[in-house]
This record gives sequence, C-alpha cells and structure tokens, in this order.
Amino acid sequence: MNQLELYRNGLAAIDQQNYRSARTYFQKTAAQQNGLQVLVSRASSKQAELKEVLQELPLFKKTYQKAKILSTNYEYTASNTKLAVILGYGNIQQVYYRDIYKQAKQLKTYNDRILRKLGYNVSDDSQSSKQADDSFLPGVDSSANSSSLNSADLKKITAAQVKTARQDLEKEGVNDRVFSDYQIKLVIQEAKRQGVSVRQIAREFK
Repeated sequence: MNQLELYRNGLAAIDQQNYRSARTYFQKTAAQQNGLQVLVSRASSKQAELKEVLQELPLFKKTYQKAKILSTNYEYTASNTKLAVILGYGNIQQVYYRDIYKQAKQLKTYNDRILRKLGYNVSDDSQSSKQADDSFLPGVDSSANSSSLNSADLKKITAAQVKTARQDLEKEGVNDRVFSDYQIKLVIQEAKRQGVSVRQIAREFK
C-alpha cells in the first residue's frame, strides 16, 4: 500500500508539473522493499523519463526565450531556426512539454504569417518532416541546400562521420539528440560548403 501511495503521489506531482518531486516519488516506489514488480517497472520507466525531462525542458525554455527575442527584433527566420530545436524534438508530444510546445507552435505560426506577408515562401506544417529539416535547421543555409546539396552528396556521409559530428555538437554544449541523422548530415555538408568545422556550425545553434 505504501508503494502504491508513492506511485500515486508521483502521478499527482506530474499533473502539477512538479517533475523533480515526481521523479523522487518514482525512485522511492521502485526501491520499495517487497513491492509489486509491476509498480517497480512502471516507476523505473517514469523516473528515467523524468530525468530526460529535467534535462531538456530548461533548455527548451531558454531556446524559446531566445526565439521570442529574435521575433521581437524582426528576425523571424532566425526565430524559426531556434524553434525548430523544440518542435523537432522526438518526444515533444509528451505531456511534460505541452506548454512549451504550445508556445513554440504559436510563435512559429506568428513568424510564418509575417514572413508570408513579406513575400517569403514558408513551408507549412503539412509538408514532410524532411522538408522542414531542410528549411529550419540551425546553421544551414536553406538556399544553399537547393542548389549545392543533394541526396547523392548526403549518402556519401558515413555513420562514423555522423557519430563524430554528434560528439562535436556535444562538445559545444548542443544536445545532439534533438537532431535526426538526416539533419546531422546536413550540418556536415554545410560545414564542408563553408569550409569550417562542425563545431563552428554548432555555435550557431546556441
């Protein structure tokens, strides 16, 4: 019963968006002596989930604030570049990110509306994620993609090069997990096009 109460307290803390307390409750649930194995399994999964949330959510909030400032300064495309880090995150649909996801979507919608009025061609959300990767990847010039980058070039980039590029991103304090392998290949190709290192391109993500 004590184990079940701890688990329920963890769920309640999630509802209150108190994720640090929730993780503590789930850790205690999993460590409960002679507890139910099903609750140990579920609690362990939840606390691992929340560990990632506690790492990523502050970064997303910081990124959103930067995107908001850029938009206020009429730098709408640069703002969208920042928002792509949030909107392109694989787990962004999880309940933990509900508020920041909503804010990022609203700001991108606003930016896109202004850009269209200014005569820019803005991809909408119905287009493929691959096209979105091309258009809004930080550090990558989308106009260059259309002319000098092609699928044949990207296929030449090996898995080892992608792994090394991810390590370079981490060294610059950029979370490589928010980018797909396709996006990483675009970064590598852009670095080659500009004649710079991946780490130099990564600095534009901050």
